[in-house]
Amino acid sequence: MFDRNFNGIGVRAGSETKLALGSGYSLFGQAGGALLIGDVSFTQQETNVNGRVPVVAFIRVSESQVVPLLELIAGINWLSDIGEDAKLDITFGYAAEQWFNVLNDVRFVDSSGTGSLSQESSDLSSNGLFVELGINFDF
Repeated sequence: MFDRNFNGIGVRAGSETKLALGSGYSLFGQAGGALLIGDVSFTQQETNVNGRVPVVAFIRVSESQVVPLLELIAGINWLSDIGEDAKLDITFGYAAEQWFNVLNDVRFVDSSGTGSLSQESSDLSSNGLFVELGINFDF
């Protein structure tokens, strides 16, 4: 069993660019980054005999640490009038996000020494396609 949690706060900066293609279509790109400071907590339980015999359990809250974050987004947008004061907004794109040193894992160094443990930090990344549908109203 693994349970990971990050609670933090920080500053973010980013940029967006848009290239109008005509007929309501445009290409866009976004890039951003953040520096977050917070606590990473984790619970980890190692078992044997198909989960029936617990071998070791860790419950740990780390001290505050800085976690850098990078994100990139690119796609195409279409904006069309659907009334006097309303527009249909459809966006299709790809987003990628990378969190650095936010995951902590504790592992046995080898199978012969149950007291020999090592801790490693690793990154968390996510990426994928997205679709956004919206209606914009002018008041």
